[in-house]
Amino acid sequence: MLKPDLCCASVQDIPFADLWRQKYHGLIFDLDNTLTPWHQYQENQNLFRWMQSLLAQGFRICLLSNSAYGKVAPVGEWLGIPVVCGGKKPRKDGYRRALALLDMPANHCVMIGDQLLTDVLGAKRMGIYTVFVSRLNEKEHWGTKHLSRPLERWIKRTW
Repeated sequence: MLKPDLCCASVQDIPFADLWRQKYHGLIFDLDNTLTPWHQYQENQNLFRWMQSLLAQGFRICLLSNSAYGKVAPVGEWLGIPVVCGGKKPRKDGYRRALALLDMPANHCVMIGDQLLTDVLGAKRMGIYTVFVSRLNEKEHWGTKHLSRPLERWIKRTW
């Protein structure tokens, strides 16, 4: 449940064409330290163009974040994609809401995130394919930094 289906250095390294061929047409992205550095939500034209290229390829995309609506919703607006805020990952409810927004079954979706204990575990519990990426920045929530990351390092050694 904690081992991702695929590990990549960054979101740009994900083989999206391969995922499409394997019938994964829905993409659920974590935001903090996956698409943007933690709590840095200013508009980014490179991210916008990249996201638009994925949409042009036919992918349905949404953001799933544990952060509050006021922080995450503006990012979804300028990227042109729906968001699920306050997702409470790894609980299933946020994933259910994301799947409903995408209007796709779990076995056709991919969760892309930087945390094993939230992004990967929650998606695996729902039967969603998982892609684990390296975090963008060392700066993050204290609980993640001091509790989750040390546990993640231990888990990775058991792979």
